[in-house]
Amino acid sequence: MTNPKNKKNETLKKLKEVDEELEEFIEESETRNEAYTKLVKEFIKRLDPDKT
Repeated sequence: MTNPKNKKNETLKKLKEVDEELEEFIEESETRNEAYTKLVKEFIKRLDPDKT
């Protein structure tokens, strides 16, 4: 069984990575909406590379 504390730490680490990536997308984009669109497309590529 997975230790809940380890699971929480892992989740927080992933959220921090996402936050850092979002900041990069925001800096590269003219609008926040454009940044979110780029971020979503990037995660879709990661989840299912065959669909892109």
